[in-house]
Amino acid sequence: MTSDQRDVDDSALRSSDARWQRLLRRPRPLWRPAVAGVYDLFLLVREARFALAGFAILALINAAYLLFVYDHVAAGVPRFTVLSALYETVRMMSLETDLPIPEGDLLGDLLFFITPLLGLALVFQSILNFGRFIVDKGSRREGWQISLARTYHNHVIVCGLGSVSSRVIRELLEANYGVVAIERDWSSEFLEPTLALGVPVIHGDARNPEVLRDAGLFRARSLIAGISDDLANIEIGLSARRQRATLPIVLRIFNDELDLNLEQTFGHNRVFSTSALAAPTLAAAALGRSIAYVLPLPPRFAHPDGAPRLMGVLQLTIAPGSSLVGAREALEDRYGVRALLHSKAGPQRNGARHREEPQPFERGDLVALLGPLERLEQLRLLNRHNGTDGEPGLRSFSLAPRPGAERAYDTVIVCGLGKIGFRVVRSLERMRPRPRVVLVYQSSDTDPELIEEVRGLVAASHHGDARLTAVLCQAGMERACALIAATGDDLTNMQIGLAARRLAPDIDLVLRVYNEDLAERLETLFGAHTTFSVPALAAPTLTAAAVVRGVDYAIEVGEQIYSTTTLVVDPAGDLDGRTVAAVRAQSGVLVLALRRAGRQLPVRLDTVLQAGDELAVLVDLPRLERLQDRAPHVRGLAAASVVGSGDGVPAVETDGAEALLATLLLSELPAAPEASPRAGPGRHPDQ
Repeated sequence: MTSDQRDVDDSALRSSDARWQRLLRRPRPLWRPAVAGVYDLFLLVREARFALAGFAILALINAAYLLFVYDHVAAGVPRFTVLSALYETVRMMSLETDLPIPEGDLLGDLLFFITPLLGLALVFQSILNFGRFIVDKGSRREGWQISLARTYHNHVIVCGLGSVSSRVIRELLEANYGVVAIERDWSSEFLEPTLALGVPVIHGDARNPEVLRDAGLFRARSLIAGISDDLANIEIGLSARRQRATLPIVLRIFNDELDLNLEQTFGHNRVFSTSALAAPTLAAAALGRSIAYVLPLPPRFAHPDGAPRLMGVLQLTIAPGSSLVGAREALEDRYGVRALLHSKAGPQRNGARHREEPQPFERGDLVALLGPLERLEQLRLLNRHNGTDGEPGLRSFSLAPRPGAERAYDTVIVCGLGKIGFRVVRSLERMRPRPRVVLVYQSSDTDPELIEEVRGLVAASHHGDARLTAVLCQAGMERACALIAATGDDLTNMQIGLAARRLAPDIDLVLRVYNEDLAERLETLFGAHTTFSVPALAAPTLTAAAVVRGVDYAIEVGEQIYSTTTLVVDPAGDLDGRTVAAVRAQSGVLVLALRRAGRQLPVRLDTVLQAGDELAVLVDLPRLERLQDRAPHVRGLAAASVVGSGDGVPAVETDGAEALLATLLLSELPAAPEASPRAGPGRHPDQ
């Protein structure tokens, strides 16, 4: 087995097909369809109220006439009872009566003539349809979805079905949160998969207040406006805010200026750009192979020049003879990384363990390591070279020529300047060390404003089709360590990757792909961690923001969502005097960075925390939600404590919220038992 093949093995931890099948098989409450049926009955009665009222009035008038006015003696029939009069009325409506028409009775003549006409219209057009709709829910699919939505409480409303929002829905379901979706296009390709998961989908425009009410706006815990249209998302948010001012709202917005201004209306860390969330990972993956995710640390832990400090997630399989074999704590301290996930090798893998007693790394184990990018690249190379301190490949990123190389491979070529390409260029410009960036784009497909904005961020830019090898050679493939294909078309990105590999088989590729299934399958063609799905990178943050207030950035590892949180060690709190290892053992919280007296210090497992220390920690989403629920009286707890690395987002002062959060982490929350991935926050979404 080659090292590249070993790197691909970790895809078992994140297979979308396996996750989809688990979602389809997940148990669903049996009471929900029954309760929805009752709601649906009332809805049908309301919709057919005029037909039902007309039928009842006509039947009563006709039955009263037969009981009190009709001359049964002249007609040669017995006197009518109430039941027989009603029965005969139904027969008259269906043209089955054999009663003689009364002579000289104007009222009788009118009823015998009008009752069949009105009866046919009411019975066959309205009453029979009413009965059919009660039995056959598929004949009125949209109305049944509204009835199902009425059974949801404390759920998340997702507006718009697309690649990103569909991924968000799946992650919310995996975490045991109820979801109701709104979709305007009933022919959307995402509609049927969403309905197959048992998620109610309301047909309509989410900007319409009535549609929002049908989705349970006043019973929901939050709302996500996830349409790929900034203006539409703003309108949805404002419409929801007018009806329910306290509802947490998460907006998907690309424009930076709108992002900052809208946070004043919708709250801190409530507005996100999917391209901005995905760009750090795409940029970091170009400089370090096998990087699965990147987690920017909060702004107060940035580099001295203001550039964000990045923590990457490296997923790999321990190779035979690897120097990574051995005690986990020793490796963590030696390289400054943390094991975020560990799955033991064997015919029946034990699954992804997020919290457990430390076990040594052994051959064949699947691990996810969190740490600085340069440290992760060092560990990847050590694992690849079977325990020897092998030099990086000649085409690995470096600012100076490596031994045996004629030049330094210091260039990253970015192909495409759309929303993703623009954000990737900005992220590369903020990397430390900073690579030389060359941009390739087609003028006809590029916004002139974006061209102007990146002009000072790139070393060179070229017009042309990056699928052509001549264009790539002109861009400087001879000194490129990596190429990022970030156009808006999956097929084009794949063709660019193939063209680059023809010119330089050892070049590091990063391909932006929207389709998650395609991204996984393309890894067999281009190698592990070369194709990245933007929805998969952006969805964890949107999911976390819908559950916990103030989330700025989140990642998903082993089907568990993690978010960064900033803590201040309080002199009277339980963190003071504890070691980093003790904090991790007791509460499962990972300390990522530490600032003491304004200086950033290295974090070791035996580091003793002191009063006044500022900590950047990693907390899983269920625990973070429980913390928020336990301290609702603290103003802005989550907004103050859950901070991340958005470009230019300042640190938030906390008024003691961070100290209380630190106390809750240790004193109020017992150590979590070993659980399967995505155990959820410990309660059913309908409670």
